[in-house]
Amino acid sequence: MMADLLRNELVKTNQFTVIEKQNMDKVLSEHAFQQTGCSSEECAVKLGRMLNVQRMIVGSFGRLLSTYIVNVRVVDVQTGHVLMSDTAKGKSEDELGD
Repeated sequence: MMADLLRNELVKTNQFTVIEKQNMDKVLSEHAFQQTGCSSEECAVKLGRMLNVQRMIVGSFGRLLSTYIVNVRVVDVQTGHVLMSDTAKGKSEDELGD
C-alpha cells in the first residue's frame, strides 16, 4: 500500500514518468525476476535495466515502537549511485502523510 501511495504522489507532481505497476510486473515476470523485497541499490539497478528506466526509487516502510518510518532513495540505474535519500517519520498514518 505504501508503494501505491508514493507512486500516486509522484504522478501528481507531473515531474516524473511513472511506470504502471501492472506493466512493471509483466516485464519482470517475463524475465522471471521477483521484485519482492527489492530495497537495495544493486537490486534497483538490475530492475531498472530490465525496465529500461533511468532512475528507480527504492526504500522501506516500517514501524519502530510507536513511530512509522519511511526511507526512500533514488538510484541512478546507469551508475548505481544514490541521487537522493530521505526519511519521513510520524506517530500516525496521517502525520506520516504530511
